[in-house]
Amino acid sequence: MKIGELKVDGLRGCPRPFALKLKGKSLCLLGENGHAKTTIVDAAELWSTGDLAAFHTEGCSLVAAIHLDASTAMVEITGKGFSHRRTLTPSDGAGDLEPLAPASATEVEPIPILRYSTIAGFMGRTAGEKKKALLELLGLGGLNDLREPLKTTVGHAKQDADATVRQLAGERAAVELQLAGQQLVPYAEEQRTRAGLSQPVTQPGDMLTLKLTELPPSLPDRAGAVDQLATAIAAVGEDPATDWNAEVADAAVVRADGTAELLRAAQGVIDANDDTCPLCGQLIGGEELLERLATRAAALQEIRARMAEADERLVALDTQLAGVVAAITTVRDRAPASGWPGETVLKTVEHSIAEHLDHIRAARSERRSCPTSPNLDSLAALLPAFREAARVDSRGAQRQALVALAELRQKYLRLRQAEDRDTAAQTAHTAAKRMLALADEEIEQTTKAAIKQVSALAADYYRRLVSSSPITDVELVYKPARAGQVEFSLTFDARHHSVTPPQRIMSTSQMNALGLALHLARLKLGGQPWRTVFLDDVVNSFDAPHRQGLARLLAEEFADWQVIVLTHDRWFKDILRRTVKGWEFKDITAFSSRGGPRLSAGDPRAALRAELDDGATGMEVAHLARRALEQTLNTPLAKLEYDIRYDPDQRYGAHDYLVALRRGLSHAKSPLKDLPVLGRMDTDSYMVNLGVHDRLDATALTTEDLYRLLDDLEELDAALRCESCNEPVWQQHRSHHGGESFRCGCGALAA
Repeated sequence: MKIGELKVDGLRGCPRPFALKLKGKSLCLLGENGHAKTTIVDAAELWSTGDLAAFHTEGCSLVAAIHLDASTAMVEITGKGFSHRRTLTPSDGAGDLEPLAPASATEVEPIPILRYSTIAGFMGRTAGEKKKALLELLGLGGLNDLREPLKTTVGHAKQDADATVRQLAGERAAVELQLAGQQLVPYAEEQRTRAGLSQPVTQPGDMLTLKLTELPPSLPDRAGAVDQLATAIAAVGEDPATDWNAEVADAAVVRADGTAELLRAAQGVIDANDDTCPLCGQLIGGEELLERLATRAAALQEIRARMAEADERLVALDTQLAGVVAAITTVRDRAPASGWPGETVLKTVEHSIAEHLDHIRAARSERRSCPTSPNLDSLAALLPAFREAARVDSRGAQRQALVALAELRQKYLRLRQAEDRDTAAQTAHTAAKRMLALADEEIEQTTKAAIKQVSALAADYYRRLVSSSPITDVELVYKPARAGQVEFSLTFDARHHSVTPPQRIMSTSQMNALGLALHLARLKLGGQPWRTVFLDDVVNSFDAPHRQGLARLLAEEFADWQVIVLTHDRWFKDILRRTVKGWEFKDITAFSSRGGPRLSAGDPRAALRAELDDGATGMEVAHLARRALEQTLNTPLAKLEYDIRYDPDQRYGAHDYLVALRRGLSHAKSPLKDLPVLGRMDTDSYMVNLGVHDRLDATALTTEDLYRLLDDLEELDAALRCESCNEPVWQQHRSHHGGESFRCGCGALAA
């Protein structure tokens, strides 16, 4: 599938209808920053997926992509065998694809799109994140979907298992507290004899079938209350205050708050269409600002995750201490007539815990430090005395023994139940871990098989992108550490083998070239129907050799593809023009907030006058004016074969052309060398460059300036044409006496 025509209306930088006629051909579209190149790529993404992925990372709603002056956004793409429209509205969001031809399908595969931010973002990920992203790229994202639920299940199973361990420890402590160092069977048998019961206790299980005389309703279960207190004390886990305070005091928390402010400030900058960075106050591009925001949003998310984990531990401590308070209340309510020994300790601990619960809740609410938990050792030390006091019964030793057996049977029953729950939880945790291990093994085998072929092709592409590099043997390798990782490995300078990660020795340009090579290799090997790919400013960090390598790679490996390159780099366009065949080359020569982008069409001077007549401001068409000036000066320079300063990349501007033209006319002793218009064009060149580069001053270049420029360009054209024969001065070329001369058709005008 290849694109025949793309139409977009009302989306981001295209407030009015804009059409890009491709006819299935490859295209290099040149446009300055802010001239809606990314809007064209976004249109392709929205059309094929119904979404814009970047808007999710930036925290925007999709309807924010509708231009402020438009009520809806629409994208149409047609090609051989398909024609569809998708509409984006504030109320319904992105609608379904609407077939515009009877034979068109109702669904299409996403159009391959490679952006600079996508490639740089991929290369900047951790090895674990690379594995997930690579599986998505290779169409194996379902493996990620398989592992994540299992990972969650293992986590929940571990939490349950840890909870049952704590519960079991508490129930066991309650039994041991009553036994006071004795074994269960001898203790129970002793109490049975004192109570006068006939059924012997020969093994622990006999406690569950022991028949006891019913206790009088008026006798409070003091021992049970003490047991509840002992269980609550044993359930209190390790104090998390130290870890919590470390997280609160960590400078990362401060950075998190600052990042949150940055996100809000940056969103305001974006909403205000301002390119001032809220961090440094310098001018930056919108896309670069968005990349910075994405990096800071990821850091903020990591900090919040750590705080959330510490917060969960504070919540658990809150619940455990509240359980101790409830148990103390029960013990106090069931106090014997003579009172509990150490009653003051009960009150002091209860008060301390109540105060600490307030500290915990305030710390969680205000994200401030929390004091350490009250020490419960003094209360735990009183438990034997409480137990002894609970045994006192005015009805005599027989009744005390009966009460002790009843308490022991209840505690033993809870202990057995806790043991059963712990066994079940540990079994479930073990089973979940085994299932996750099997899934990881399957993911490892599948990932290794998937990356083998794409790794080899990516290495070949990288070698062709970056020639004469000391980096060789590039490959993707799978490491089973931490549930599997995928990272690049390479050889450096033929001496250092298996170097990883590549950031250790690679420059930003080399890293991005490696990422681009991988994505192009994945496209070449993928089984998707599209033979179209968008490359959106992917050479931002490339130097000239890398750009030349990419041009050759596209010409050699993607000659049968429709490659749509969007770039602001004029030199990359020139490299492509010299390297590839059969491509079209177009320029976005003007952009305005009301009219959106305008493509080059014929004579730039005619296009410039039409834009000015249509109400465009001087700043909106400054780039078109520069193109008109450069073409008008370059034409006679080339025709008259005058020399210009040497530049292997031919990076010339209007001033270079003007200097070369005036010098050539002077050397030829042409009467045209003293043309007044040539002097004025120095000012014209300065004003146009001011308009192109000084984007902060909306009045740097006015429409009057450009109308005067057009007059000067027409005057120069007229001056270079003979008044008698109406032929240009380069109509006749003569060589004589070792020199060169040019004349008009009748010979009256020379240069």
